[in-house]
Amino acid sequence: MGSVVTLRSPRSYSYRHIPGRSRYVSREFSVGIGKTCNESAEHLPKLDGAANIPITPCFFQVRVSDISWTGGANFTIKMSDGFTSFSYSPNDFSVEKAFWSGPLRGSRVSFTIDYTLANAPDTLSFDVNEAAIDRRAGGVLSITEQDNREHTIVAVQELPALAAASRSVAHLSLLANGLRATCTGFMISARHMMTNAHCVPDQSVCDSAYITFGYRYELDGTWADYEIFRCVRLHIPSVGPLDLAVIELNGEPGAATAWGHLVPDTAREKGLYLVQHPWGQPQQISRVDCRVATKSGVGNNPPQKTDFGHFCDTMQGSSGSPLLNESYKIVGLHHLGIERTDPAPWNEENRAVKVELIKRHMATACAADSAKCVPGWH
Repeated sequence: MGSVVTLRSPRSYSYRHIPGRSRYVSREFSVGIGKTCNESAEHLPKLDGAANIPITPCFFQVRVSDISWTGGANFTIKMSDGFTSFSYSPNDFSVEKAFWSGPLRGSRVSFTIDYTLANAPDTLSFDVNEAAIDRRAGGVLSITEQDNREHTIVAVQELPALAAASRSVAHLSLLANGLRATCTGFMISARHMMTNAHCVPDQSVCDSAYITFGYRYELDGTWADYEIFRCVRLHIPSVGPLDLAVIELNGEPGAATAWGHLVPDTAREKGLYLVQHPWGQPQQISRVDCRVATKSGVGNNPPQKTDFGHFCDTMQGSSGSPLLNESYKIVGLHHLGIERTDPAPWNEENRAVKVELIKRHMATACAADSAKCVPGWH
């Protein structure tokens, strides 16, 4: 999971209804991130078609608390970073009077209060006193020899069939106890996503999750169109030994007419592809020297041999990535990076859970409860 830092910088926001206006716009303010939330070209793959791709704004979230109002409740609080906006109505904070925003990019956020004159609030106030922020720190992890990660748009120029498979892989933005983390996940049906149990261990983390599809660069360095979904529930509770979580999303992002989904296979003898969001960055692919190393080894539950080793380059945030074979089908679920202090071979190899064990577990869950069935996985 991505490393994070929580900043505490008290800010208050007070609003009073102005007769005759249908909207009140606040001033924009900085959440005090500065350079912490901007990443240079270091550890980011090159993009030859772009004149300049040095900055990747990371994500942050702000906590709105102590919300109170008088008068009507026909209003929304809108937050925007200039790229994305999120809107919240009183129904979203009617119980706790507080909420965390969706993931924003950069270092500034603007607030807009929207209301209609009928049933508008007379007063509205709230505090913005916490920001949960990605911090990309420390050395490069889990790179085997040379770093061969590529931006997805580069790889799919040579392998058009990989384009469809990569669309179903998404960036996960998560909150646990006010700390941000990032992971990767991928669709396995119209509504179901697979990721790691250490990414989404329980329903509270699921409730915090925002899942972004299409978060990647175009050849010229501009952003591709992306779409954000929410985690509704844990479909199959997180499984420790397999580091497996299957979550259900709102809508049907995995439908063939949307972002699509992946299917399992056991053939992993040849070259592999690993599609990922390392360090929460725009989507990338490892394919050069991306192959199986140790064919069977221990994972989260020794002495059970649940894993296989691989040489696909990864980083923090790659947890939950799919390993695909040359038919672009899932053969493994990446979950453990290289630990230099581990005994051989794990001091030189990344690890993924074998897809056949995942499929067996999901078939068992399906047999026990038909509501847990996922087509193609039982």
